[in-house]
Amino acid sequence: MDTLHLSNHHYTWESPTVKLFVGVGALVCFCFLLLSPSWEHAWLFIAIFVGVMGFAYLMLQKSRVTFTLTNTHLQQHLFKGGWVVQWANVERIGICTQHQEGWHKRYHGLGSE
Repeated sequence: MDTLHLSNHHYTWESPTVKLFVGVGALVCFCFLLLSPSWEHAWLFIAIFVGVMGFAYLMLQKSRVTFTLTNTHLQQHLFKGGWVVQWANVERIGICTQHQEGWHKRYHGLGSE
């Protein structure tokens, strides 16, 4: 089995969407630099614009969730870490529940309805 990578979004510097946003942002900064009343206003606007775009990129990176599926394991990658499940440790695949004193409690958000 080939390794399969799944992700909720694929924003990289090579993607056309990111290139479009960077190009439009550079054009806006250049136009504001030419049309601003003073250099101080222009550099202040550019600094704020770059800061906001940097923050937006950081938030996109923090929201990324990726999975790696191989013939030996399933791995989840998050901004601050992740987890790995070896297939040898999987008994069955189904809705995740907790069994305690004869009662089953479903873990909401895990598995499918």
